[in-house]
Formats: sequence, C-alpha cells, structure tokens
Amino acid sequence: CWHKKVLVEKAGPEDRIGDVYVDISKTWEVYKAWRDQLTRPNYQPGGLRRPKWMPRPWFPIDDEYWKFPSA
Repeated sequence: CWHKKVLVEKAGPEDRIGDVYVDISKTWEVYKAWRDQLTRPNYQPGGLRRPKWMPRPWFPIDDEYWKFPSA
C-alpha cells in the first residue's frame, strides 16, 4: 500500500458519484524519484531484498524444488 498525498474538494454541480481523477504520469514520476533517490541499492545475493530464510508472505521458489528425486 502506498501512502499518497491527495487533494479532496467539495463536489461541484457537474460532479457525479464515483468521479475520481488520478494523474498517472505524475504518480509515476514521484515513484521514480523515490526509487532512485531515497532507496538503498540492492546488493543481496541473487537479487533478493530479503534472505530466503526470512518469513515472507510470498517467496521465490528455488530451481531445486522442481527437480524430482532420483529413483
């Protein structure tokens, strides 16, 4: 979930229920500035942000998982 700054104003006579406007290009520019200027580079082995042993809701599956045991 991203916390975003929003501008809320009283509905005008031409506004209808559900009218929402999002400037996608401005949002993308803000995201890129955050990513490039405020985050640390990823130097983890395998390009992962966290080690595989650390609990997470989703994790990459190793290639070893797909190998069948030798009979």
